[in-house]
Order: sequence, then C-alpha cells, then structure tokens
Amino acid sequence: MHKLLILETLKPFIEEEGSLLSRKNIKVLTASSGEEILKVHRAEHVNLIITELKMPDMDGDKLCSVVRNDEALQKVSLIIICENDKSDIERCEACGVNAFLTKPVNTEELFSKIRKFLYVLDRKDMRAFYHEDVKCKSGDNIFFAKADNISSSGILIRTDQVLEKGDEVSCSFYIEGHPVTVNGKISRVQKKPPGTYCYGVQFVKITILTQARIDKFIEHY
Repeated sequence: MHKLLILETLKPFIEEEGSLLSRKNIKVLTASSGEEILKVHRAEHVNLIITELKMPDMDGDKLCSVVRNDEALQKVSLIIICENDKSDIERCEACGVNAFLTKPVNTEELFSKIRKFLYVLDRKDMRAFYHEDVKCKSGDNIFFAKADNISSSGILIRTDQVLEKGDEVSCSFYIEGHPVTVNGKISRVQKKPPGTYCYGVQFVKITILTQARIDKFIEHY
C-alpha cells in the first residue's frame, strides 16, 4: 500500500487525476497544517508528503528539516509547492526536499513526480499476464495467436505467422467474458525458436468501451 499525505489546500490539484489516486494500492491522507502533517506521518509512516513552503504554523522547509533529522520519520519523499521567486526557490533547494514545484502548478509535472516517488506505473506502462487465444487478421491473412500479456496500449502475441514491423493487424479476443476487437500495428518483432515469433501490437483504433474494459482488467490484475 502506497501512502500519500497532502496538505488540504493542495488537494484540488491531485483531484484532477482521479484514476491514479483511486487505485486500490494508494491511500490518500490529508492534513491542514505542518504540525498535523507530522502527527499523521508519525501514525501512518507515509511514503510521500506534498506540502507548501509557507504555512501558518510551520513552513515547509522547517517541516522538511524536522523530518530529515528524525530517524522515525526520515524515510519519506517530500514535494514542496512554492512561489516562483528567487528566495522561495533557494529555500526549497537548501532544505533537502526531494522535489519542488513553483506556482502556478503544472499538474502533469506534479503527477509525474507522484508516480516517481510512489513507484507507481502510469496505466499505459502497466502490463497484466494474459494467456488467451487471439484471432488475428492482417490483410487477407487470418490466423490465431497466443497472448502473453496486455497493457492499456497494446498486446504481446506469439504465433508462427511471419509479419513485419509496421504491418496492420486486427486482434479479436475476450476480456472477462466480453468479446473485443482492436485494430493495431506491429511495433516490435522478436523471433523465438523453433519457428515462433513474438509481436508487440500497438493499439491504434479502439472503442471507449473496449479501452475501459482493458483498463479495468489491468488495474484489477
């Protein structure tokens, strides 16, 4: 279980990315002040703290100093949000924080850092083992393959059919009992003896419903 502790005033920023924070292996906690952040962290031993540099009771750089000098608290990553001015930036650089962002906050950059410090893969990079039959069609050629794994953006298949990188291929298979067909192209080719080929198929045309079913399968894997 990954635990994220965030200052309440910053919570609206992370609510923009509900799909990441709704995952079962991420617990989001909030606190209203620096002192409360310390209290929650002592009780929960969180993995990541996101706070502001300037707070009424304890500034973020002071909070960072307290955490870094306490053996019971120091095993945590910290991100500080500050104003885009020289003095604030220098304070963040000097306090030992893992990362800092200036206002206005770039939410894409913020979530990139959240994934980094929580060791959470972006959904497009998540793969689930999927050993099922796949009916494929490339041009007029229809053949069957065996899937090895699946991600939100593609599927890895094995077959004795010879295909080239860039070839278009449609793949029909079942996801939790639902038949789906996805159009894709060969993005990776690997030959495996005897006479077997592994192909990475990148999805290029997929319905919203099919995408949702694949995402749900991967997330619950």
